[in-house]
Amino acid sequence: MVHSLEVAMIEFDMCAEGSYGWCLHHPGRRFSTCMSIARARAGEQARRDHEYRELEERALQEEIALEHQR
Repeated sequence: MVHSLEVAMIEFDMCAEGSYGWCLHHPGRRFSTCMSIARARAGEQARRDHEYRELEERALQEEIALEHQR
């Protein structure tokens, strides 16, 4: 599985810190702002990944329980 930060950083691949801390890819935006956005999105993605894994685990446990009932 791809790490959540890697997924979030794809959008910010072109970002680079220029003179005085400005982002070279997003005119008028600080480079640190781009990185903050990427980290926030990575956190959101990590939560969704965790919820998905929990749902998968629950479904697997239910399937195992049904097999044992047969």
